[in-house]
Amino acid sequence: MRKGEEIQSLVVPLPLGTHGVPWNLHVLLYMGAAKLKRMKAEEFIECADVGQFRVNRMPMVRDFYSVILAKILLKSTSTVIKYLEVLWHFYAWCDSGNQDVIFDNVIQLYREYAEKLWHRLHVKKEISAGVAYAHARMMAELIVRARKNDDYEKGRDLLRRTRITPPKGNKWVLGTEAQKQNPSEVNKFGHVIATIARALDVQKIRGALPLEITLEDGRRLTIRGGLKDDDINWKSRESKGARHHERFSDRRDELEDGILLTDARGRASILNLRVDVELLIFISQTRMPKKQASMLRQEDYRWKKSADGFDVYRTFKGRRHGEAIFHCYGEYRSHFQTYINWLNESGLSEVSDRLFPYLYDGKIPSSVKAPSLESIKSLLRRYGIPMFGTTVLKTHINNCLLRKNVPRKVVASGGAHSLPTNLRHYSKPNHQEAAVQISRYFKKTDPSIVSPAGAPCEKNKHLPKSIPDVDHGAIESDCVSADGCLFCFYHRDILNADYCWKLASHAKLKSLELSLSKVAAKGVVHPAERVIERINKKIQEISDASEDGARWVISARDSIRAGRYHPFWSGSIILAETL
Repeated sequence: MRKGEEIQSLVVPLPLGTHGVPWNLHVLLYMGAAKLKRMKAEEFIECADVGQFRVNRMPMVRDFYSVILAKILLKSTSTVIKYLEVLWHFYAWCDSGNQDVIFDNVIQLYREYAEKLWHRLHVKKEISAGVAYAHARMMAELIVRARKNDDYEKGRDLLRRTRITPPKGNKWVLGTEAQKQNPSEVNKFGHVIATIARALDVQKIRGALPLEITLEDGRRLTIRGGLKDDDINWKSRESKGARHHERFSDRRDELEDGILLTDARGRASILNLRVDVELLIFISQTRMPKKQASMLRQEDYRWKKSADGFDVYRTFKGRRHGEAIFHCYGEYRSHFQTYINWLNESGLSEVSDRLFPYLYDGKIPSSVKAPSLESIKSLLRRYGIPMFGTTVLKTHINNCLLRKNVPRKVVASGGAHSLPTNLRHYSKPNHQEAAVQISRYFKKTDPSIVSPAGAPCEKNKHLPKSIPDVDHGAIESDCVSADGCLFCFYHRDILNADYCWKLASHAKLKSLELSLSKVAAKGVVHPAERVIERINKKIQEISDASEDGARWVISARDSIRAGRYHPFWSGSIILAETL
């Protein structure tokens, strides 16, 4: 009876499906039971002899059980199951060496276990670096907490004493091609699932199988509805008998009036496909977590017009206290109402009151388990269409809102996230915007970047100051155009032949501009004349400064007369000459 009481006290209270096997830590008390499947382990325990039950393992197993119970309050069900799987794997390894896990030797056993992981990773190459690190990290945390030390840093210290290191992550490289390709592919995926959602109405689902859906690009998707073959030649299957022919024909034929769609064979997978698609569309609009969205009830939603033009979906989010607001585009409301009507017409509303109900022929998963979206995944995989998960969809809509200049706080609150969480997990930099911002920054701060006129600027602060004794009505100093730069107090000349050639080419361009101007013909002083005067003055000063300067100026003027212009101005001069 004592064992029976122990069995009851070590069951981990996790939600299970119809065919789920409870996680019972009493399995770890029996030598050799951890390596078996949990269902087989129960049968093994029933037949186990007295020697296989290790009572000295009980204190450590109870401590691990307490740690797992604490994890249930803080972590998701899937995370707790990962910890349990690692714990089972650790005990299976200890059983292979006939070792009992007790308080005195658990640290040494962990080091040997980590060394075994390292050997499997680097020598046998049986596992990946991520798997090895995850097993070593989670097991170290369980051991430290089971030894009544809640300091997580001690778990990291225990991990650092091994040769297991974090895997080298693949750094995401920001580039124009990758950035343009991903949003384009996501948009195409959105059109695909929207087309599937519109096509799978009740009338079409009740029709003869297989169903065909034509996408916007002309491709056709065949939905088999559970059939193994799209087109079976029954004449070649006469040996199977008329009974098989009749049974499979009935499944393919159009449903008769009075037959409920939810009870018809072969239609459950099609209904689940529509629900999968609608769930993806819903998450892309509201950015709600998949698990939470799948658990919504039909009466939980209500709509409200927000000030920024979006409809607001309000519901409770378990990870945050109070009511969270989920924004979506106004156009989605009509699509959502169409989906609600489809739930009522198909009969799914009578089967379940969930907003996204699924039909299961056999095993029913746990009520808190997020949908696997296997119906849409298998369909797209068959036709080679890329599948994008909920995280990618939420990231895509998040960045679309940011590029429309929606404030970051509004975008974060619309997805029920804090601003740091939104920036860390969902906001991705835009290559074009980043390039513009970087160029602006260096243009203001980098002294090596020349002014628009191609000469040094003394201040380089984009604060122009006009030179004295100049007609401000003609030319205003600025840091945008080469003309305005020439009339700035901070503009400095370069004493070399290339700069003289550039100035002479600039004057040539201004002379062409002046010849094409109608203002010059009326006797009005054209701004180009002021620029030419300013350039000639600079060239003359360089020529008078030294013999080298005089040679540079003569060479520059000869080049202009020969039609050889400086590359900085040659394109503009050739274009002006063709006008």
